[in-house]
Amino acid sequence: MGTVTAPAPEVERTNRQLEYIGLLPSMYGVGLWTSLPCPPELLADIILVNHMRATATDVPLFAQHQHSSAVDLLKRIMAFSVEDWAATINPYPQPKSSDKTVIQRQSELLGWQRVAYIYQSAVALYCISALLPPDFNTNNTQTTSDIDVSLLQSSCRKALLQDLRDVASNPNSDLRKYLMWPTVIAGVELDAGDDTSKTFILEELGWASKVFGTASLLVAQDLLKRIWNSGSTKTKRWDDLFDRPYAFVM
Repeated sequence: MGTVTAPAPEVERTNRQLEYIGLLPSMYGVGLWTSLPCPPELLADIILVNHMRATATDVPLFAQHQHSSAVDLLKRIMAFSVEDWAATINPYPQPKSSDKTVIQRQSELLGWQRVAYIYQSAVALYCISALLPPDFNTNNTQTTSDIDVSLLQSSCRKALLQDLRDVASNPNSDLRKYLMWPTVIAGVELDAGDDTSKTFILEELGWASKVFGTASLLVAQDLLKRIWNSGSTKTKRWDDLFDRPYAFVM
């Protein structure tokens, strides 16, 4: 995941990552026993975005093809079925004699659906910001006529922030601590003048730093402050936001 919040990665590195896609089902499963419960389908999409960043070119003929491929990848990300993934989740198997109520099970299911929606929004935003910047979309409207990238980006930003807030506001949920990577992505994507959301993001990272006993999330705070103070992220290339690779997965 350190390849995401980093300058443009080397092709060799992303080629090695591509080899992991076929191994994800056996190595990663559904991700519940890691600190990154990102659905494996979306994790594979992150790897594909990384590779497309590494192989990007300004040569018009190839750039147009890459743009079309990025749009197809974005459609794939948004077509991911959150409900189907969440329906397979049973992190705490119960014996047949369990008195766990249907309502409790439904509550757990909704919680994991929200986690999946959060990761879906974060991955979509990464894909858009890294591969489909506004200036390129403006010049290539013919290839995006069936998808409004700017509108989708705005929608994902709002949904991601709202879902993160909803999870954080639930004192009985353990899901909050699994969402640091999407929280950082939400921070990178914030509007420059959204001070309320900035405060929320910084508080979440500070809370998680105490819970996990790690300083890496304090580094994330400093990184986001630097990005925010440098001006609007909407006018900068994703690769230019980072001076070195940063990894924010516990």
